[in-house]
Amino acid sequence: MTELFNPIDVARRLRKLRRAGLITASQYVIGDNLLWACGSGPERQVSYAKLAKLAGVVRSTAQKAVARLRYLGVLSWRQTRLRFAWGRGLASRQWKNVYRLSAGPHTDTDQTAATCRQASKKDCIEGERRVRLRPHPPIRSVAEQLALLLSG
Repeated sequence: MTELFNPIDVARRLRKLRRAGLITASQYVIGDNLLWACGSGPERQVSYAKLAKLAGVVRSTAQKAVARLRYLGVLSWRQTRLRFAWGRGLASRQWKNVYRLSAGPHTDTDQTAATCRQASKKDCIEGERRVRLRPHPPIRSVAEQLALLLSG
């Protein structure tokens, strides 16, 4: 059985993410505009340019906000293509993305929140979870390594 889409649940989730510090104010505004100003039902088809204009931000900020919301599981997306006659055949170009909003919790959100709070700004890049690789402890002790170097 499919669940009915409830925009209030999505709005609550956006507020919780904002209060937890997982999204910025502009990311919250983008999510809010996707929810209330870009159609009804769980799916919205809107361009980055229109979304940026509605939210009062630049296009690149809208792209980063959508990437962050997608990473946190608030929305999923799929690309659409536009086919048209070109010369004697057909041509295809990328068209507006279709976003599907979801109120359900993302399985990785809590772990990401803990990682982002503990990591430095360089370790946790906005929109993605990137953690620096830490060096592994040596397999051999220092004395064993020196013995191998001197014997060789």
